[in-house]
Amino acid sequence: MATVSSVLATSSFKDTPGLTCETYKEEFELAEQLAVMNHPLGTMKLIGRGYWCKELEEIPDPPLPQALLDFIETLLIIDPDKRPVALDALRHPYLKSITAV
Repeated sequence: MATVSSVLATSSFKDTPGLTCETYKEEFELAEQLAVMNHPLGTMKLIGRGYWCKELEEIPDPPLPQALLDFIETLLIIDPDKRPVALDALRHPYLKSITAV
């Protein structure tokens, strides 16, 4: 959960909507510490923060379809009340387009 949260640029445990379970608190604290540590082999951070979609759009060849990015964004919704259940996710237009091939 902390890893997903870092990809989505959620800054801390308390900032994550819909997350009240203390089970994840330690994981979030560890992720927050890793986010400020430098990688031992370079100048990059151990856990990068930022908008995941921008990173995926920069993949040069082959470029990712916009429908795939939309599908991933749908699956990464943290709030369980807003995130689709598995059956709804399987009905996403991107999955329908690749099964038709």
